[in-house]
Amino acid sequence: MARICRKISFAILSFALSLLVVIAGLFPAVLPSVSASASTALTYEQTDVMDDLKQSTIDGEPFSLKKYGFNAFKDTQVLSLVEYCYSFYRNKQDNYGLYIYLYNPKGLNFDVNNQLNCVQMTYGDSTSTNYTKYPIRLLNYSTETNYERLFYKFKVMLTGEQKREMLETLNSSERVYRISGIELVQVGKTNATEFSVGTTYHYSGYAAGYGSNPDAENTLICDSEQAEVLTLNVHPTTYRPSGTNGKNNYTQDSLHSVYFAVPNDIIQRYGAMTAVHATWKNAVLAPSLVTGNESAYDAILPFVGKDMSTHNEDLNYMYLGAHRMSTATGMGSVTNHSYGYAFNRLGFWPGNWTIDEYYGDDVKTLYALYFAGSGTDSADNYTVSSEDILSKLKASKTQYGAPLVNDKYSTCMFESYDNEFTDVNIEADETFSLTSEKISKNWWDKLWNLKGDVSTTTFDGIEAIHAVTEEEVCKRLYISTADYDDFKAYYNENKALCTTYLFRYQTSDYISQEATLLKEGKLLWQEIWEEVDTNAYFFQQTVNLDFDIIDVTFSNGSVDTVIPVVSDPIDVVPDATAPVYTQSDKEPAWLRWLKIAIVTILIVVLVIVGWPILQPLFIAIGKGVVWLVTAPFKAIGNAIKKRKRKKEEQEENNGKDG
Repeated sequence: MARICRKISFAILSFALSLLVVIAGLFPAVLPSVSASASTALTYEQTDVMDDLKQSTIDGEPFSLKKYGFNAFKDTQVLSLVEYCYSFYRNKQDNYGLYIYLYNPKGLNFDVNNQLNCVQMTYGDSTSTNYTKYPIRLLNYSTETNYERLFYKFKVMLTGEQKREMLETLNSSERVYRISGIELVQVGKTNATEFSVGTTYHYSGYAAGYGSNPDAENTLICDSEQAEVLTLNVHPTTYRPSGTNGKNNYTQDSLHSVYFAVPNDIIQRYGAMTAVHATWKNAVLAPSLVTGNESAYDAILPFVGKDMSTHNEDLNYMYLGAHRMSTATGMGSVTNHSYGYAFNRLGFWPGNWTIDEYYGDDVKTLYALYFAGSGTDSADNYTVSSEDILSKLKASKTQYGAPLVNDKYSTCMFESYDNEFTDVNIEADETFSLTSEKISKNWWDKLWNLKGDVSTTTFDGIEAIHAVTEEEVCKRLYISTADYDDFKAYYNENKALCTTYLFRYQTSDYISQEATLLKEGKLLWQEIWEEVDTNAYFFQQTVNLDFDIIDVTFSNGSVDTVIPVVSDPIDVVPDATAPVYTQSDKEPAWLRWLKIAIVTILIVVLVIVGWPILQPLFIAIGKGVVWLVTAPFKAIGNAIKKRKRKKEEQEENNGKDG
């Protein structure tokens, strides 16, 4: 990145010291002489890109394929923006349109119908207006032998309101269009790549029949000049306080941020960064399950993506997130199970004398299952990486199919998603706030399931735009621990020539619920569901699809300068982290000794209180024990005496006979 920043700095310096390059007469021959009939736009859109180019001039010279062949060392570039049928007369504005001619020297295979393809531009005389993304539609591309897909012709798609605003803003004497970049999705890629354009187009004159003199010939002229753009390498990061946000015991605040480096010479010339203009599409992932129980993982895996809106008897496992139980007794008993999310839960479970009822949100279809590795409590500290989540999102297009969000991810992977992009221009004086609520419990609270002590910390005044200094790199910057090493390396790599900025743009709720695993079994003749472990959790979070910085504003105190940005859109998908509160499946030593102590005390109390009643029983038991212990010895003694007597009698009889 440091090398890129040096190149940018050199290019900007050269730009500042030299005259602007003016390219006159670009594409005058592309525009045919037209009348004001409604069919002219359709006719122009049907013309072949190669035919248009062969009739054009570029850099003041007739177009030549020898100069524009395939070349692995050249980048994709826009040859021209064509203004078509502009008129200041409202009754002649129906055919007005903008068209783009693209040169593809590397022969990249573009997904030409992808909805993410767009051009980033602004218009009008002002240099302080923000840029906008406009979708582009393919009209045709070159198909001649040896030139297949070398050139493309696109139409800039304007809504009725956008077209009206554009025509009202443009100066009829000279219409100015500024293009910073064009974004195109390549086949096999998920996100678009933005190719730098950095060109300002000045149009004057009119196509035949569209000016003040209806009989005049085509007088349309286009001049273009190099324009300044800022290339950014944008990286995402997320921060979550250690506690919950107070809504419940499993929801945390999540701060969405990105960081990037800006060349110091830009800051020196234009002043501090005072605003960032960005777009993205918000989407909330469907609840996902993480488990450290390998048997449960193997059993559930075949049911991923299948309808589980009712309990499936073929799967003898169920998960309950944030599980709580309460029992009411009467003629029998009713056990109420409340939960946040549940997978494959029972609808109703009648026993002989009990009834179990369940209340919460059901995961009717589980689309994402993760294994936390074997071992007790393995899920309690397991983080599902952004890469793993993105991998499942990318696979969903093939696995589950349309409809798709942003032409790339199956909608089934999301609980909800916005239809439109969020488009904001966040200023430097805006701030964010985070809440961290922690519950601490001592052994007595845990023993009797008491609430414990609650402490709340609020982080106020978190700057939306923050220039990172050397002293702050090792301090709290509201970035995740998992991202810190990468962030520090990025900062160190760029600190010589650039200033690293943190841009915080959104907060959202992150849900992470410890999940209890229950398995079907039998107790005597009755089927039961017994708790196996709590080595799992459900998570759900907001992600930002195709996040893109459009432009940034710098201010020296008196003049605001908007500089367009070229950066590849990214999907901001934070890591999924374990719940704030988890219950270990390992019995702690203190609890084991406490149980022994309680049993010992109960036995002593029982003996003391019940001694008058138990004394005869203990005496009888004692006598029985004594008898059991002494009986074998008595039997042996009697046998020995009997044998001795028999021997003496035998000796006497032998003496008499002698």
